Amino acid sequence: MPREPPPWRGVRTIIDGKRAKLILDNDKVIADAVGKFKGGGYFDSNQKPKGEWVIATVRNRGTLPWYDSEFHPSRSVHQSMHVHHTKTSYDNPAPERLLVGYSRYTLKPVLASAEANATDLDLEVDGLSGLDLEVDFEGPLRDYEVILHHDLTVPENLRALKRLLIKKDWETAFAGGDITVEAAKSLAQESAQSLYHGRPPVVVARIKPPTTRQVPFHKKPDLGQCLNPDQLHGLHYRRFQGVLPTVLQHHSFNFAPCNFTYKAPYISNMRYPFRLYLDLAGFAKAHPLEKLNASVILFAVQLWVDIIASPTKCKEPYAEERVPEISLAVFLIYFEHWLKVHEYLQCIAYIHPFRFIDHMYAGDILRRDVHISKSSIDSNRVRYLVYEAKAIDPGISVDERMDLYPFMVNGTSMVQPQCLSEKFRMSPPKQALLGMPNPWILSHTPWDDISIRK
Repeated sequence: MPREPPPWRGVRTIIDGKRAKLILDNDKVIADAVGKFKGGGYFDSNQKPKGEWVIATVRNRGTLPWYDSEFHPSRSVHQSMHVHHTKTSYDNPAPERLLVGYSRYTLKPVLASAEANATDLDLEVDGLSGLDLEVDFEGPLRDYEVILHHDLTVPENLRALKRLLIKKDWETAFAGGDITVEAAKSLAQESAQSLYHGRPPVVVARIKPPTTRQVPFHKKPDLGQCLNPDQLHGLHYRRFQGVLPTVLQHHSFNFAPCNFTYKAPYISNMRYPFRLYLDLAGFAKAHPLEKLNASVILFAVQLWVDIIASPTKCKEPYAEERVPEISLAVFLIYFEHWLKVHEYLQCIAYIHPFRFIDHMYAGDILRRDVHISKSSIDSNRVRYLVYEAKAIDPGISVDERMDLYPFMVNGTSMVQPQCLSEKFRMSPPKQALLGMPNPWILSHTPWDDISIRK
C-alpha cells in the first residue's frame, strides 16, 4: 500500500497530565512520550516543567483557503451536508448540500444543492446543471466558476450526486456503484467533517477513480480494457472507460477555457544569468524562516514575469472579478503553497495564482504577524534578467510552454483523465525537461514564534 501523504498543518506540543504529546491541529496525536531522558524526568511531582524550556509555536502560511469555523458541526451548513432527520424527511433523510469542488476565485469549498426548477433532463447530464452552487459567506457561482474535485469527474458520479440532491433517492443514486447506500451516507458525514478538521476534502463519489499505480502515466490505456483483468465477473468489473475521469467539458465554456491555464516553461532546458541566481539566493537569505525550493523558485519567477507581461495578467476569459496585484516577493513566498494546494484539494485545474496568493496572504496578515521583505528583491531587475534566459538545447525555445494541469505533475495521486490524448501526456524525457518537483516534497512553509520559559 502506498504511504499516506504527510499532514500539512504543523504540530504543537502540549502537556497533558504526566505525558507530553505532539498533536496535529485536528487533535490527532502523532507522538506520545512520558518525558524521561537519561533516567531523569521533564516534570516535577506537581507535573510542572523542570528546568529551562524552549516553547515554540510552529505556524504555517496559507494552511487552507477557509476557516474551520465556517464548517463547525453546530452550523447549519455543516448539518445540511449529511444525513439528518427533519419533519418532512424522517423516513428517508438526504443531505441538502454536497461538496463538488472549489471557487476559482479563492479555492473555498463549493457546495451544491438542488435547483428549484431542476428537471429530469438535468439528471441525464454529467455536469452541474440543475444545481445551485454556493460558497459559504461569499454567495452563488455559475458552473464555469467551479473547479471540480477530481473524483467527481469519473463518468456517472455527478449524475448520481444530482439524483441524490434532486430526487432524494439514495438507492437509485448509488445503484451499480462501488459503494453501498450506508457507505455513501458515511461519506457524506466524512465530507462535512473533513472540511471542519482541515483534512483532504472528501466527496460522495459513486465510483472511485483508479490509482496511479493501476493506470499507465505516460501512455493512454486501452479504454476497453478491464481495470482488473483477473476479475471477469461481478458488480465491480469495470473497464477503463467507466472509471477514468473525463474533464474536457469542465475545462471550457462556450469553446473557451474557463479556468487559468498554467503554461509551464521547460525549466531544465533554460539557463538564466548568474546574477538572477544571486538575487534569488539573497532573497532566500533575507527570509531565513522560509524554506524555498531552488528549482521551484525559478518556476515562480518565470510565471510571475509571464503574468506581468500579459496585458490582461492572464485573466480567465469569463472571470468577473479582476486579477489582483501581487508583488514578486509575496509571489515567491507563496508559490509553493499554490502548487501544492491543488494536490491536497484534488483540483482538476489551477486557480489563477494571483487570486489564490492574494486571498491567502490577506488571511495570514489578519491571523498573525507575517513579514515579507519586499525590498529584498528588485522586481524590475529580475524581469530583465529573466528575459536574458538562454536555451541549453536550441531545438526548444525559451518561449516554448506546455499546458500543465494538476493531474499531470510528477508524483500526483490523481490519475490522468481518459480524454487526455497521447500528445499531451508527458513522456519521461519531457517530464525531465519540465523539471517540476513532486508536489509532496515541497515545504508547506512554517514560521516560528519562539519564547523562552525558565
